[in-house]
Amino acid sequence: MDPYWARLVDFARSRDGVITWAEAIAVGIPPRRLQSWLRSGRLYRPAPQVYVVAGTPETWHQRVRVATGSGAAWASHRTAAALWGLDGFDRRTIEVVTVRGRRRKRRSWRVHESRTLRGVDLAIADGIPATSVVRAILDPHVPIDASALKEERESIERGKGTRSYDTTAWSLPLAQGV
Repeated sequence: MDPYWARLVDFARSRDGVITWAEAIAVGIPPRRLQSWLRSGRLYRPAPQVYVVAGTPETWHQRVRVATGSGAAWASHRTAAALWGLDGFDRRTIEVVTVRGRRRKRRSWRVHESRTLRGVDLAIADGIPATSVVRAILDPHVPIDASALKEERESIERGKGTRSYDTTAWSLPLAQGV
């Protein structure tokens, strides 16, 4: 077996079959090999700078990796919430955030821009670059179920207090990887 191909497959195996151009170069794959495998059908390119090993089952995680790998982006909003395992966020929608000015329109996922992506806002969730738990919860486009808001309001009006609580005590250490 071609040692370069073995290296690529070994690397991509733990990443849902996905490898970026930069990752391939970093692990010593010559660019001409990537092009050759692309032409022969061993790889396909679902987005610029991102390759997937042909025959790898398509999964939601794989599509998120493609989205984050194609534009210096992090999984964000509902996608980050789902990666962190927060209740009520399904794995259908793919949203990423990138630094303002780097946004490229995509059909397969939604791209948000931000002027303020700080280190504290970024983490690795399920092996994928993502916004932190706190940022995922606080992003303005993350919908909160109307019935949950109604129940919260009724609880407060009945004098039972809030069912919500300050998440910073547990979520900041989690966001920092502690």
